[in-house]
Amino acid sequence: MAAGNDAQRARDLSAEGQRLLGAGEHDQAAGAFARAAQAFGQAGDLAAQAAHQRMVADIYLVMKRPEEALASYQEALGLLEKLEDGEKQARVLANMGLIEAQTGRGESAVSRFRRSLALFERSGSTLHVAQQWGNMGSTYRDMEDYERAMESYARALPLYEGLGHAGGMADQLTNMAYIHTRRQQLGEALALYRKAVPLYTQAGDGRKAELTRQNIASLESALGKE
Repeated sequence: MAAGNDAQRARDLSAEGQRLLGAGEHDQAAGAFARAAQAFGQAGDLAAQAAHQRMVADIYLVMKRPEEALASYQEALGLLEKLEDGEKQARVLANMGLIEAQTGRGESAVSRFRRSLALFERSGSTLHVAQQWGNMGSTYRDMEDYERAMESYARALPLYEGLGHAGGMADQLTNMAYIHTRRQQLGEALALYRKAVPLYTQAGDGRKAELTRQNIASLESALGKE
């Protein structure tokens, strides 16, 4: 009977969290979902507990509270490991990596992305594998470790090509072009930017296509002055 009471209380708290979230009361919603997670745990429903812990983390992300988001994702990750749910573990690890990359913890972020990548490989999710290589590349880029950044982007690119994912292909090309620019390899950068423009157009991303054209114009101007 106690477990049944806990489950009903958990469902009520979850419904309250949804109501608060819909009303834009993010802080209160996070509190309600956290209490729901605890009640689901007391009821023995680890899957629901993990799901609500992830909801808490997602709300903290929206609220720009990265440390609390990380802590909530870590709690969810522990539960998902007990459940042996590799796909959801991979998603949580990727989110944790993005937070750490954005808050200056590059090495830890790369470690998260590598773990996420391995789990996505097991589930056969090529798109997510490509995304993790891209995430690692951008983290290494921000750490100014350009060699490993280029290696990571080069691993992501053929995966996106195999999927016919124009936007992903273009992102890798422009990221690699940026590094060539930093290395003063302007001709190589220009060639990659030129390849990226039609891919962004194909993907329907006019904003990135225009930014890439601006980069091309700047490089053409610089090369014309040499």
